[in-house]
Parts: sequence; C-alpha cells; structure tokens
Amino acid sequence: MAIENKRELTAAGLNKVFPVLVDSDAAKELKCKQIDRALSEALTNDERMILERKYLGRHQETDLSIYLDLGLSKGQYYDIKKQAIEQLAIALGII
Repeated sequence: MAIENKRELTAAGLNKVFPVLVDSDAAKELKCKQIDRALSEALTNDERMILERKYLGRHQETDLSIYLDLGLSKGQYYDIKKQAIEQLAIALGII
C-alpha cells in the first residue's frame, strides 16, 4: 500500500499530502532565524519586549508584572501585545 501511495503522489507531482510531524534540523534552524528576524525587525522595542517576556523567557511572566514594569496601563499593554502578535504573524506569513 505504501508503494502504491508513493506512486500516486509521484504521478500527481506531489511530495506529501499529509503534513510532516517532525521538522528536519534545517527547517527548525530556518524557523528560528525567521522568528529572530521578525522579532528584531518587524516589532517596536515595546512589542518585542512584551512578547519575549511573556512567551520566550525561561519563566513566563504575568501580564500584570510586565505592564507594571514597563509603566503601561492595562489597556495600553493589551493594545501593544495584540499589535505585536499581529505584526509577528504577518512577518512570519501566518496571516
């Protein structure tokens, strides 16, 4: 059956129909480079700092501690955080 499936894919000019569950090392490295570039070039300093502290640090910080440390109001913080997530997703081609 696997051989028949492979022939069908080849005949259709496709490599895979189903997503790969484990990325190759080269793909992982490329994803890391693209994320690093998006964080440094697509975001403002505040946006980058919020995402790094909230999602990329060793210890996940609370929203409250981040916006208090940055001297932002709760509303300002969530507006910047939302904008940062949107900009990162656009830069990475997710949306």
